[in-house]
Amino acid sequence: MKRPAFGTSLANTAIGKIYVSRGIEMKIDLHVHTSHSFDCKSRVEDVVRSAEEAGLDAIAITDHDTRSAVELASGLARHVTIIPGTEISSWKGIHIIGLFIHNEIVSRDIFEIIDEIHLQGGLAVIPHPFRHSTGLLYGKEKHHLFSGEDLKEIMSRIDLVEVINYGCKSEENIEANTYFEAFPDLPQIAGSDAHEPSAIGRAYVEIPDAKTDNLDRIKRALLKSSRVIRYEAFDIDGDSRKEKYLAGQGKNIFSNLKGSLIKIMARINRRSESGDGP
Repeated sequence: MKRPAFGTSLANTAIGKIYVSRGIEMKIDLHVHTSHSFDCKSRVEDVVRSAEEAGLDAIAITDHDTRSAVELASGLARHVTIIPGTEISSWKGIHIIGLFIHNEIVSRDIFEIIDEIHLQGGLAVIPHPFRHSTGLLYGKEKHHLFSGEDLKEIMSRIDLVEVINYGCKSEENIEANTYFEAFPDLPQIAGSDAHEPSAIGRAYVEIPDAKTDNLDRIKRALLKSSRVIRYEAFDIDGDSRKEKYLAGQGKNIFSNLKGSLIKIMARINRRSESGDGP
């Protein structure tokens, strides 16, 4: 089934480094690709422009196995902060994202990847944990790529986990939510995983009282601050809307997420079965 496309953007504007907004929250899409990824054709200038038009305060450029677009994006950006990152493919095919990194990650062993990220002062992220073929937990549960001890060690070294990925199937996000209920102290994030400009900002983290373009402050906020995770989905009439749930420091509040996603899946499935689906 073809994934639904959404047309709304976030209502927020910014002028230079002095932000104009309805609040002082910071909106960050932490998983964005450009044409420097092998599977993406989005020009860097289009990515930056789309992020600014979406009202985002920051985006993480996370191209596959390269950070070559980061400096170009930073040079083009006037109203959005660029977080340097990359999405690394380990030799087992499992993806790890490094954020706030300054150099390319050369290791392909998953433990060494995490070590390299940390040596650069970066944050290691588990993206799309249950995505087929590239998700860490899918690889563990379905293909037995890691032992229980390996997984325990990986989890002890991870800084953030992506529990909402706009590019994932709804059931994959539900599985991530359910699994990470057991890890209430692990900060959680969202990202669009945009491979086209129109997808940028479809899932993002909103951190209250954290408006800044300082990368160190953004990094600390991602680790310590409460946040709202927002994403777009169909309502019952097929229109785009935004769902949200809270993820607080030290604990996560997921009371509405699972039910919302299950309802969304049911609506999309009904639309598809009736012949009205996208």
